[in-house]
Amino acid sequence: MRLVLIALLTLSASAQAPAPHAVPFASHDNALELAVAGEAGAGLTVAVAEAPAWLTFAQSVADAVRLDDEPEPVARLAFDVARTAPVGEVGEVVVEVRDGEAVVATHTVRLEVAPPEALALDAPYPNPSRGTITVPFVVPRDGPVRLAAYDVLGREVGVLAEGDTEAGAHEVRWPTAGLAPGVYLVRVVAGAEAQVRRVTVVR
Repeated sequence: MRLVLIALLTLSASAQAPAPHAVPFASHDNALELAVAGEAGAGLTVAVAEAPAWLTFAQSVADAVRLDDEPEPVARLAFDVARTAPVGEVGEVVVEVRDGEAVVATHTVRLEVAPPEALALDAPYPNPSRGTITVPFVVPRDGPVRLAAYDVLGREVGVLAEGDTEAGAHEVRWPTAGLAPGVYLVRVVAGAEAQVRRVTVVR
């Protein structure tokens, strides 16, 4: 899922903080499409002055160009949301409207990281492994989570994580030095959802 957010940049400041816009968790190819109001809009540039560390912009500066189907010149800034972005946190993107080297206006866009849509157990790595395995998983909401490992007969060989967990991305390191070589199953449970991955331990 991706977000295309359209905001209107005026050349006058507003004292009221804008409402945050939800951005999909760990999403790619999102876009801020910033329309610059006023006769001087075309020919200006829009630049990212400040942004949260969990946002990555494909480019930090974009020209405001007049498109055939848009009443105002538009500058488009593409961005990705990191997997490590904190769910529910509101970050501010400060953009500058520039005429050459001069900053003629600033605008703040507030973005809030939406929770993941579903529980996910990503591929453990390294796999096969001779030692410690990293198990990444994503939780869609705050609540109890249990992550455990089993042998192929269904016997539990270890509890990797258990307890209340915040929504978002997590990783657990699983030392396998005490296990016999073979195939194991890693299972995560959160509420009514469950996911399973297969891993191989070698010596």
